[in-house]
Amino acid sequence: CVTVSSARFCSRCALDRNPKIPILVIKDNTMTAIVRYVFKRKRVCFQCLYNQEAVISLPTSNTEPIITTGQKAPGNIVASPASQYNALYGGNQNLDPESADTFSFGVVASPMDDLTVSLDYWTIDLEDAISTISPLTIMTQCMENNNTALCSLINRGNAGTLWLGTSGYVSSTATNLGEVSFSGVDVSASYAMDVMDGTLNLKMIASKSLETEVLTLPGDESTRFDCNGIANDTNCTG
Repeated sequence: CVTVSSARFCSRCALDRNPKIPILVIKDNTMTAIVRYVFKRKRVCFQCLYNQEAVISLPTSNTEPIITTGQKAPGNIVASPASQYNALYGGNQNLDPESADTFSFGVVASPMDDLTVSLDYWTIDLEDAISTISPLTIMTQCMENNNTALCSLINRGNAGTLWLGTSGYVSSTATNLGEVSFSGVDVSASYAMDVMDGTLNLKMIASKSLETEVLTLPGDESTRFDCNGIANDTNCTG
């Protein structure tokens, strides 16, 4: 016996209430398949808006973009003797809410008594993702691609430097990125068996990331980065 049911999706309702509405459900005696589409709009967190701004000196081993890029002609800008340069961190009251489209397809099967196996494929497309852009990424993109949006975040101070006092810095406050896309597969299994006077439950859960892609600036493909499997890269982690 196979049962098929469906539900219509209302984007306006999703915007207001964030429902998890199954588009299609298929059931029989041993298997259930579910397809879902969810739209979510997340409010901007208080800390992202109002976190206190602070200028912090950061060490760097690559001084070339620090000295040679920015809105002003560098001329004879003196390098920092300590190889430390200023970055501005903090909140941003001009942030927009994040929004996400989530699609998932899952199958739950019980091929034998006491055994349950599930497989889920999911994709998430996040727009206006709230994060930060690392100072080095800002400098490098400005130098190599003449990205005006990122070049505008470089504020040269005394004598055109980014280290004398606190008037010069690279602004790395919270911002809305262009897009962040994820996809992956989740697998789980559970099996129960009688052991002496009790029951032994065995469970397995695994997840595989298939895609993690970041577009820092909307419409600028030079700021698109493949971040799948990368945990410590300034282009991916901010």
